[in-house]
Amino acid sequence: MKYTYCLSDIHGMIDHLIKAMRWIANDVAETGADMSDVTIVFMGDYIDRGPASRAVLDTLMVMKDVSPPTVIILRGNHEDLMLQALRYRSKTHEECWLANGGLETLKNYEKKTVRGLYDDAIYEHLDFIESMDLWYEDEQRIYVHAGILGDTPGIGDHRAYLWARPADMRMWFENGRPFPEKLVVHGHTPFHPGYPGKTICIDGGACFDKGHLKVVKFCDEHRDPINIAEIAQVRPTGMNDNKVQAA
Repeated sequence: MKYTYCLSDIHGMIDHLIKAMRWIANDVAETGADMSDVTIVFMGDYIDRGPASRAVLDTLMVMKDVSPPTVIILRGNHEDLMLQALRYRSKTHEECWLANGGLETLKNYEKKTVRGLYDDAIYEHLDFIESMDLWYEDEQRIYVHAGILGDTPGIGDHRAYLWARPADMRMWFENGRPFPEKLVVHGHTPFHPGYPGKTICIDGGACFDKGHLKVVKFCDEHRDPINIAEIAQVRPTGMNDNKVQAA
């Protein structure tokens, strides 16, 4: 049996990411699965708001070159804002990026202004962001950062992959417009559960108070999740360092 683990909206929370990777490793070991049968899908928004966006990008860059497991890294709207602001010098995107957590990312690079960011480290990260796909698909599901408007990935308005909200998708399929038969797995909208039978939202609001990083586990024989872990910011007293808080 093959397994897929999904994470979205890490937002600079490096401790959450490390705990999530430990949880996945422990879960794979307990399942008795081979790492060659495991896919990990990261679904965007790795940066901004949290304290360690640069470290999250560095960690993901290392992970994408490690096989097995198979690692899929999708772009989120925050990465796209950063890319448009820095690589393509869009003032509109720069203002939007800084107003939505980009200032915290500047601090991660020990810079006070956007213009001060231009060095080897940021160019490497921009190349990484530009290489990220907007969606991923398997036999059971479509994975995307924000959503999809249409029934076929790769066709239609690509902005929806980065910016759609659950209400946009609901309006779309309730009006009889074509929508995927596969389950759409997305993030982008904190604490929204999705629409049963159509979508599942896995953004647990990791960078917000009382939020967490969700790790959602699927297998190739079922469309819906078979396990969901919630990686919390604070561990219970006496918790073993090699385990994470999961529910």
